[in-house]
Amino acid sequence: MSDDKAIVADDLKDLFLSYNKADKKWVLNLAAQIESETLDGTPASRKLSVFLDEWDMDSGDNLINKMNEGLKVSRFFAVVMSPEFFGSGWTNFEWTHVVSQDPTNTKQRIIPIFLRETTLDGRQRIDRPAPFNALKFLDFRDEKTFTIHFMKLIRRLRGLPPERGDSRPPLAAITPATTGELEADRAEPDQVPELLLSNLLPVKDAPKQIWSGKTALTEPADVRRAVPEADSFILRGNRLYTFAQLSDSLCPLRKVIEPDGDIKSETIGDWLADRDKGNWFISLLNQLLAEYLASLRIQREAKGRFFFLPTEDGQTRSEAVGGDALRMVAARKPAANGTSFWVHHAARMKFMRLGQKIFLQLEPTYLFSSDGHHLLAGKSMGRMVIMWSGRQQNVDILRNFVFWMRFLSRGQKEITIPAGSGSLVLSALSGTAAMNVGIEDDHVRIGSLMRTVTDEMDAVANNVVLATEDEDGGVPDEAPHE
Repeated sequence: MSDDKAIVADDLKDLFLSYNKADKKWVLNLAAQIESETLDGTPASRKLSVFLDEWDMDSGDNLINKMNEGLKVSRFFAVVMSPEFFGSGWTNFEWTHVVSQDPTNTKQRIIPIFLRETTLDGRQRIDRPAPFNALKFLDFRDEKTFTIHFMKLIRRLRGLPPERGDSRPPLAAITPATTGELEADRAEPDQVPELLLSNLLPVKDAPKQIWSGKTALTEPADVRRAVPEADSFILRGNRLYTFAQLSDSLCPLRKVIEPDGDIKSETIGDWLADRDKGNWFISLLNQLLAEYLASLRIQREAKGRFFFLPTEDGQTRSEAVGGDALRMVAARKPAANGTSFWVHHAARMKFMRLGQKIFLQLEPTYLFSSDGHHLLAGKSMGRMVIMWSGRQQNVDILRNFVFWMRFLSRGQKEITIPAGSGSLVLSALSGTAAMNVGIEDDHVRIGSLMRTVTDEMDAVANNVVLATEDEDGGVPDEAPHE
């Protein structure tokens, strides 16, 4: 870009990322996460953007001209500091160019990011040049605190000051409270420690490799017909991706891989650093989950919800884990019109990525079927689920959530799902958040919660009735009992 060429809004970048190729994978992941955020944190705002050689320099480009162009259009300049960074002539060219224009960073354009103390082989420690010894840096050396420092980086890009401490009530105030203030205090939450449970189960471990091979099949059903015993897989383009080790000649999926096609192995880290393949990875996990649950006689319906099937001989099914009370999970119940229908414990379950971590989201619900397998269709099903969910209390939802956690983990501390030659491991404890406000003396003990299960299947069934065919076009309907 020449000096006399105007910079239009579409050319502007929020951050220029200067790094050494030794840190490329980490930087690609950071850049992808930055570009997933918006300028003010609201969905309606524009996405943040970075200038990154991997994304903004094409074959045939003049590298120096493109670098100068990137520096000119970027609001901030981030230096990803590692020993390799300061040992490279090319990156030295980038940072000295910026530092020479503002040696003490009075314009606060330079953002130092401290990534590593030593080289990848551990033989050399970092030697930071003088300009960076005087600047406060964002410390990304410990991956456990990535989110904390990432949020500081985003605040900087959004033009926000550093966060201050929590606001607390004064300890030394002596002004007497007025009647109005006393009334307001009664509406405030109690100042007690509170632990909030989420409906997210963290993924703790996963197979390290994803295998792929070229295939002529384009539909999953075709693969299943050819290889009924196949491991979980997804099809993208003309390739099949799986956790199963395709390099093993005994791998069942080798039957659908073209003999002369190349078989590749990629790491999960590489996939998560790529935007598209990161989404593919989540799809592969969701497919793995569906097939694992199917082995436990838990079926997925068209909207992605899972529900317990009856016993193999078509009878009411009950489950219990450890010392928990036995509870019905699929039961036939009489309808007011003299027929019957089935009530099923169910849950919406899917994997999702939040920042650098992957979670299984689990939302308990109920589903209804005519025969234990075929769900009641259309708007009636939606009304039945919504109507009953509206009657549930928090303790009921928590009880069902804990039941699903315990069932999936078989009473252990982890949920283990076979994945190829390895395993996908999730924590059987949901993610939590601590607060300093709540409702005093309002608590539930999980152990007693699971030992005091009432027959909620009867309660569900008693709050729905089935309509005649002409009331809903042949689709069963419901209405609350008076």
